[in-house]
Formats: sequence, structure tokens, C-alpha cells
Amino acid sequence: MCILYRDCDVRNFTLCLLAVTLSLTGCDLYCDKMATCKSSSMAASGHADSWQSRKSLTQSLRHSFENRMFSDVTFKVGREQKTVQAHRQILSIRSGVFEAMFYGPLAEQGEIVIPEVEHDIFEQFLRL
Repeated sequence: MCILYRDCDVRNFTLCLLAVTLSLTGCDLYCDKMATCKSSSMAASGHADSWQSRKSLTQSLRHSFENRMFSDVTFKVGREQKTVQAHRQILSIRSGVFEAMFYGPLAEQGEIVIPEVEHDIFEQFLRL
């Protein structure tokens, strides 16, 4: 997110936004009069401190799943109908069944109820 000073213009904001998008660090940036972007949360190493820093894609996906970040589908599983949140795109990439469930002509809307599978087993399945 860019924090702009009064004397920054739209062009500077665009540069900061581009820097955030390219770095994918999510750090706070500010623009100075020279249109250079600087981080307000840089670590001593020069890398931004964020949950994405120095993590592999697998580690970032695991963190996102475990912390229920960016999820866009909710399952109610088991006899107790416990809630499990997940990511449609990731499930669809890994399974043709989920692809059909989410993006096919009869795509599911809202919560998806799966009473036949217990909560713990379903969560373990999603972690694979």
C-alpha cells in the first residue's frame, strides 16, 4: 500500500503501486519527491518484513490455508457440519472433480455440504 505525501502526484503513486505488485511483499511504501519508492518496513537485510518474505510458494500456500487467508469457498463437513475454508482455484488446479464443482455448468454456489467425510480427514486431504 502506498502512503503518499501531499507533493506526490499520480505518476509517483503508479510507480509505488507497480513496485508493490512486482515485489509481492505487501510492504508499506512511500513516495518521495524524486518518485522513488521506499519501504517503511525494511529489515536489516533490505528485504521487506512480511509473511511472504523468504518463503517458497508451497510455504506461502500452506500459511494462507492455515490462517484462512484469501479463502473463497466454505465446506461443511462431517456429521457435525464443521466449517472448513479453502481456495477454489487451488482445488480446481489439483482436481477435475473440484474444477467441475466450482466452474462447470452446474457450479456450486454458497457453502458446500459433505456429510460423508469427517472434518479431520477432509482437512488432511486439503493439505496434500
